[in-house]
Amino acid sequence: MREELSKEITDLTLLAVLENIFEFDGGDDHEIVFVHDARFTDRSMYDRAEIGGMEGGKEFVAHWIDPSAPENSWPLYPKRVLDLLINDHT
Repeated sequence: MREELSKEITDLTLLAVLENIFEFDGGDDHEIVFVHDARFTDRSMYDRAEIGGMEGGKEFVAHWIDPSAPENSWPLYPKRVLDLLINDHT
């Protein structure tokens, strides 16, 4: 969070370590994903509709979404993260 959003977090708890095998640019790829629960120290982050950030020298805008909402069209990867959020952390 510090690197991409320039924001601090607290209460960090490891929820899971997931292996993700996927296709990217026509080839197979692989990553290990560490899924954590945490809280922003700046509570105003939760009131923002958009959060500006930077990754790899490129600006981006993050949005709060409900990944389980039927109208949500944003993908969540790896797919097992949604199960963690809904079943293990509600």
